[in-house]
Amino acid sequence: FAALPASVDHRRFRADSAAYEETTLKWLSDPKNHIERFTISADMTEPLRKLASGVAGDAWKVYENRDNETVSLAEVDFQPGQWPKQATPMRTIVLKIERKQADLFAEQGGIKYLAIVSNDFAENAAALLRWHYRKAGCIEVVHDVVKNELGGGVLPCAAFGANAAWFRLCLVTYNLLSVLKVMALPPSFE
Repeated sequence: FAALPASVDHRRFRADSAAYEETTLKWLSDPKNHIERFTISADMTEPLRKLASGVAGDAWKVYENRDNETVSLAEVDFQPGQWPKQATPMRTIVLKIERKQADLFAEQGGIKYLAIVSNDFAENAAALLRWHYRKAGCIEVVHDVVKNELGGGVLPCAAFGANAAWFRLCLVTYNLLSVLKVMALPPSFE
């Protein structure tokens, strides 16, 4: 954030659970850092799982109805780790993913819990979740194409330099194909 130009006046942050650690959370929560909104996927620790599984049935709101599962959300009062009393509190939203038909060897009876933490108490919980999950989606497709369709997942040898050159060639190929799709094909084929 310190490297951002002065013209940037909106600072928002969203990340997966790799950023769910005390130092980062305290920094993001500190009002003097001027982070308008952040959302981070929370580690499903045993205390958080216990709190999520104890949420009353009527407190859950349906977030998504998928083919094989129902995703519900609820808000819980949870602060991670040794969160200081004087620190800015965080909003914790938990998701319950319940299979419509349980698998024979399903964990926890076919129920999975996920959670996010945020400093945004004003936004509707469902809208905040949608904003958080928009962090992903496009890059996974790029990784899949480079790795599985262009050979980036199978390195040619044990030499680091040759493998680096191979991977760069795969990325250049991906970029060229992307340009060709946009420039040479009609929009219906894009």
